[in-house]
Amino acid sequence: RGQIGELLAERRKAEFTRLRADGKLPTAANIESVPISPGKFNMGSTEFDDEKPVRDKSISKAFYAGKYEVTIGQILTWLNSPGVTLNDEWIDLSNSDCPIRKSGGKFELNTSTTFGKSVDQPMVYVSWHGAKAFCEWCSKVDLAFTYRLPTEAEWEYMARAGSTTAYPWGDLCNGTEANVDGNHPHGTNTKGPYKQVTVPVGSYKPNAWGLYDTAGNAWEWCNDWYEKDYYANSPANDPQGPSSGSSRVLRGGSWGLNVLNARSSNRNNLYTPDLRNVNIGFRVVAE
Repeated sequence: RGQIGELLAERRKAEFTRLRADGKLPTAANIESVPISPGKFNMGSTEFDDEKPVRDKSISKAFYAGKYEVTIGQILTWLNSPGVTLNDEWIDLSNSDCPIRKSGGKFELNTSTTFGKSVDQPMVYVSWHGAKAFCEWCSKVDLAFTYRLPTEAEWEYMARAGSTTAYPWGDLCNGTEANVDGNHPHGTNTKGPYKQVTVPVGSYKPNAWGLYDTAGNAWEWCNDWYEKDYYANSPANDPQGPSSGSSRVLRGGSWGLNVLNARSSNRNNLYTPDLRNVNIGFRVVAE
């Protein structure tokens, strides 16, 4: 299984190099992307009820995934672009820990908070609506691609990167491998670090497909509505999520929560699409 993962990673690396040479990669906001090939995987786990049953799923179309979570710098590029007007429901500028602030007619890094010390930290305090608006802007400035939030199935597929374990690297986590609260380890009794803040994207090792921070740092919005029992009845090919709901799915865990939340199969159902807080960010995909 390890050799297969390495072969897939090499194939993606070669594909990325070819596409970059041909100028056929997403370029909006200087987002770095990784090509994700179609494939099958086991979605879910036996850990919690809403992750059951484990089902075989297929992703039938190739797409590009953001190599990193969307950064503060990329959000500033968006908001400071001509013609962009910030909607109040997108980002919570009123919170003192919001990583950006408005100064005059421009938006800038809010260096008064530890969540805004670097433009390379993931953007937080952004709602599902704000993440969607960013994707729509990216699609307008880079007409070669459509940018969007990943489906829940796409997110787990790319986060697992061929793995079947709790995390992309295995079944143990204590904050050494990802930016989570290491005071509450999983699969081990050894406590690890707890940084109590987001860190620049790419600070930890990537998964087998070259994606960073699919575990920890910031929760990532998915496009799907949440439904507890969706897995039992969802289609085997390219599930898109329920047609309606009250909360949107978040994946990947965050810097401020225990490591169970950072498992590849974990589903966060607590947040309505207008909610913004210090744990929530996002990652884009393009096709």
